[in-house]
Amino acid sequence: MEEKIITIALLPYSKAEILRSKLEAKGISCSLENINLIQGAIATGVKVSINANDAKARLLLHSIF
Repeated sequence: MEEKIITIALLPYSKAEILRSKLEAKGISCSLENINLIQGAIATGVKVSINANDAKARLLLHSIF
C-alpha cells in the first residue's frame, strides 16, 4: 500500500524546526520541504509533512497551536 504524505503546516524555517522537534519527540516522523538555506532562519514557506495515517499528529497539533 502506498503511503500518503500530507502537509500539516506552512511555516517560517525556525518555527518549522520547532514543530518538527516536537513531533519527533512524540514519535511522529515528519519531513521539511522547500528549505531555502541561503535565506537561513528567515526563510518562509517551509512545508511540514507527515504520513496521513498518523492520527496522533493531528491531536498533537491542537495542543501545540
